[in-house]
Amino acid sequence: MTAKKQNMAKPARQKVLVVDDDPLIRIGLEKLLEKEGYEPVAVGTGRAALEQLDRQDFSLALLDLKLPDSYDGLSLLGIIKKTRPNMTVVMISGQTEVRSAVEAMKLGAFDYLEKPIDFERLRNILHDLRPTLPDKEESDSPFDDLIYTTDAMKRVVDLMRRLATKSDITILMLGESGTGKNFLCQKLHEMSPRRDFPYVQIGCANIPEHLIESELFGYEKGAFTDAKNSKKGLVEIAEGGTILLDELGE
Repeated sequence: MTAKKQNMAKPARQKVLVVDDDPLIRIGLEKLLEKEGYEPVAVGTGRAALEQLDRQDFSLALLDLKLPDSYDGLSLLGIIKKTRPNMTVVMISGQTEVRSAVEAMKLGAFDYLEKPIDFERLRNILHDLRPTLPDKEESDSPFDDLIYTTDAMKRVVDLMRRLATKSDITILMLGESGTGKNFLCQKLHEMSPRRDFPYVQIGCANIPEHLIESELFGYEKGAFTDAKNSKKGLVEIAEGGTILLDELGE
């Protein structure tokens, strides 16, 4: 007779995406969420929010209705509900934006908060939500924390499981901003035979053309005037692991 070994790993903290262009509000929300046992990730624009959604999995989002770029709270809500239907969203609105907040509720938001934010009310909302948020306990499979409901996404995950077993393969990941491309790439790495080696993400659009060669392949001391020390390239750093060439077409 053998006893089943219990998994003593502590559950990971649930991640909350905070999107507000006011830095003081972001700081206040971060502090409250941390005290309540959550892991907040705070950004100030809609585009930055989409980048985080592309890289990480969140249980909850707090979205300001008005943002300084082309993605406002309602458009972000629409993207989240389309790509992550099980993710909970609470809107943040000014006193003159109540009508838009009500519209957000119709589109799937759980609730809304008026500015100035009543932190006690937010704390009550978090307590009400806690039993319904996805449990983020550590899992043996990196794909187990993916939440999806459509047959199309199930086919994507099944394909990823098959591709992850192949160590020497190049994969092209296509999709709109905010659909989770970077997040899925990291999951592929975690499931692959390369999982114990580095995962290096390279933002191609952020590297000037004249620095691409030295960033990717490094250089030796004295190779050019300012090369006072040798530098490893990102390709060498990722040896044995996975390289993600992000925004390759930019």
